[in-house]
Amino acid sequence: MAPLIHEDLSVLLYLARASSVILNAMVIALAWAIFREADLPEGWAVAATGFLVFWPQHTFINASVNEGPMAELWATLALWGWIRLFRRGLCPLGLGAIIGGTGLALWTKNTAAPLIPLSVVYAAAWGYRILRSKRQWGWKLTSGVTLAFLLFSAALLPFRTPVGRWVQGALRSLEPGNIGGEGLPPLDQTFQLTVESMWARFGWMNVSAGWFWYGVVYLLLVIALEGWMLPRSRRWRVPSWVIGVMGTFVAFTVAGWMFFVMNVPRGRYYAQGRYMFPAAVPLAFFLAGGWARWIPEGWEGARVFGFLLLWALLDAAAFAFALLPYFYKGG
Repeated sequence: MAPLIHEDLSVLLYLARASSVILNAMVIALAWAIFREADLPEGWAVAATGFLVFWPQHTFINASVNEGPMAELWATLALWGWIRLFRRGLCPLGLGAIIGGTGLALWTKNTAAPLIPLSVVYAAAWGYRILRSKRQWGWKLTSGVTLAFLLFSAALLPFRTPVGRWVQGALRSLEPGNIGGEGLPPLDQTFQLTVESMWARFGWMNVSAGWFWYGVVYLLLVIALEGWMLPRSRRWRVPSWVIGVMGTFVAFTVAGWMFFVMNVPRGRYYAQGRYMFPAAVPLAFFLAGGWARWIPEGWEGARVFGFLLLWALLDAAAFAFALLPYFYKGG
C-alpha cells in the first residue's frame, strides 16, 4: 500500500485484500507441493488441493483484511519442511523451511503458538526414526541431535516474539483468581459456533448458511471418517508417517484452541473456526482421503471429479444463499 498511501481508504483496503488473496493462492500452491511430497496419488492430490479452493469459509477469511493468511502460509511452509525432512532426511531446504516457517508464523499471529510443541514432538519422532536405522547411524544421530538442539532453542526464543509474549500472558492468566466465568457464552454454544464457522458463517459470525447446508457438510464429514475406519479402496496409498504428521498437526492446533477457550478469561468469545486454519492443509488431506478410501475401486477420475463438483456446488450454494443476499441485498 505504500506507493498509494495517499489514495482513498477504499483503494487501500482493496490492496490489502488483494495481498490476502495472493497469500491464499500461495497456500494452495504449497498444499499441492505437500500432497505430492507425501506421495499422494495425483488424482487425490488434486481433490485435496481443490477442496481448499472450494472451502467457503477458508476462501472468505483469506480474501479479507487480516493477518490470518500470512500465518497460515508460514505454518504450511513449516509443515512442508517437516514432510520433506521425514521423507528425504536432513537437507538445507527442508530445515530452512521448518525454522523459517515456524519463526515467521510466530511473529505473525497467535494461532501459530501450537507450532512450538509441535516442533519438539516432530523432532523427537524424527530422531527416533534415525535411531532405528542401522545405516550411517553415526552421521544420522549427530544430525538428529543437532536438529533437536536447534528446535529446542527455537522453542525457548518465542517469549521474545509477539506469540511468545501472548503465551506468557495466557499462562499468567491461569493463576488463581484470574479466571472468571461470569457472563461468558455457554460452552456448547462456543463449540457449535466454532464448528459452523469453520465451514460457512460469514460477516463476523452473523451470516449463517442454514441448517440444511450444515447437515450436508456434517454427513460428508461422517462419510470421510467412515472411509478412514472401514476403507473400501486401497488405491489411496499413503505412508503411515504421513498420517501421523498430518494428524499430529491437526491435534495440536485443536488442542491449543481448546486450551485457550476453556482456560483463558473471555476465551469463549473467540469461538471462530478460522483459528484452526493453520491446519487447513492437513484437514483437507483427511477429508479428501476419507472420501477416496470410502468409494470402491475403479473410475478414479470420475470419483475425483465428483468430489470436486460436490464441494463446488456447496461453495456456490453458500455464496448464492448466504453471502450474496446479505452483502448485496441493497444492490
